Amino acid sequence: MKKLSIIALLISSIVAHSALASDTTSKAQHASETKPIKFTKGEFTDKTIVKLNAIVARSLDSINKYDVIIVEIQELVQQAKEQASKKTKSEVQVKVKEIYALAEASALASKDMTAAVEVLKKSGEDYDPNILTGMTRFVERVKNEISSQKQILEESVNSI
Repeated sequence: MKKLSIIALLISSIVAHSALASDTTSKAQHASETKPIKFTKGEFTDKTIVKLNAIVARSLDSINKYDVIIVEIQELVQQAKEQASKKTKSEVQVKVKEIYALAEASALASKDMTAAVEVLKKSGEDYDPNILTGMTRFVERVKNEISSQKQILEESVNSI
């Protein structure tokens, strides 16, 4: 559920940016009749957008895998409680390790995004701050969502 709202936020940022770009001509024509329009900075360079999109894609991959694994863990924990099977408990532990790996991957993506944003800001390159903020928030929220589950998972495993 959270993933959908994060993606919706990112998409709405991109759509808003696209709408602004397509509406620029008509707004410019009416500039003398209205208040001056303050536009955001220019577009990202191709190199920067490829770099940032790769980081966002890593976060998206992590959250997609997380969504699958967390359901598997919940099912295995339920089975383990009902059957008290050592095999099922072992399977849960394997899946929990996968979540920990995703937590590490999403933390690394967040760190990489922070570094990329710093480089971008120091470069003087034009960029759209709204899109950059959407990308940064998405990566950070993925990291937070996955890492917040670690304690809950530990409690679930200990309850078996």
